[in-house]
Amino acid sequence: MPGKPKFHYGYVIVVCCCLIMGIDIGLVMSCAGVFYKPVSSDLGVSVGDFGLYMTFIYALSFLMLSLAGRMMEKLSARWLLTVSSGILGIVYISMSTFQAVWQFYAAGTLIGVALAFLLYLSYPVLINRWFKVRVGFFIGLCSAASGVGGVLFNPLAGRLIAEYGWRNTYLIFGIVILLIVTPLLALLLRSHPQDMGLAPFGSDHQQNSGMPTGITFQQATKSPVFYLLLVFAFFMISVSTLNLFLPTYITSSGYSVQQSALVASLVMLGVTIGKVALVG
Repeated sequence: MPGKPKFHYGYVIVVCCCLIMGIDIGLVMSCAGVFYKPVSSDLGVSVGDFGLYMTFIYALSFLMLSLAGRMMEKLSARWLLTVSSGILGIVYISMSTFQAVWQFYAAGTLIGVALAFLLYLSYPVLINRWFKVRVGFFIGLCSAASGVGGVLFNPLAGRLIAEYGWRNTYLIFGIVILLIVTPLLALLLRSHPQDMGLAPFGSDHQQNSGMPTGITFQQATKSPVFYLLLVFAFFMISVSTLNLFLPTYITSSGYSVQQSALVASLVMLGVTIGKVALVG
């Protein structure tokens, strides 16, 4: 009998999810704080007024999530994520030309719609479709990729802003998203294992173990733990967004953009270590 193949296409899906989190989310979200001070100073607005575009991002992601979840179930996740990545790239290229803060607010709405798919649904949905074992490990790995992206790209963003300006940095980041992540998602990503004629990785193990794989939504909503998790998630997100203002604080204290970017990079290093430790 021929031996079982050692390589499963699910690992390619993990790579795609890491590209989304490491490059798309790493550039757009993990590096956002480095732009606050230079952009707001150039536009002649306060950091708070400029940073308000993040509110539009989170608000539109919140409003879009329910619809995005249904779309991920009914439509091709491959093309939804590819288009969302393309939107990020185009918006970032457009941001390099903006002259008024309201334009960033409009961009934030588009980014928020795209992030509903890329940040919140991509790897949880795909990993659960493609894997029946070590699901938590792979979800943690993909989540940690955003921290790795922040560690790598924050110093790069600081250097590019210092040498070429924030406009060219937005332009470069948008081109990277469009030319690297978006084509690779279109080429490599698949929505379901069945698209490749495969079963989810670990299906045999799950069938042999006979262990339950989770609870239903109805069961979850009757559990107090479910609501405690919602409260925890609310406070966690509320606190985690504060790190976006650290680079501005460092710059306002008299340090350079490169030094503020280094602080942001160290923060993301801590985020990465924390995510790895939680799933270790």
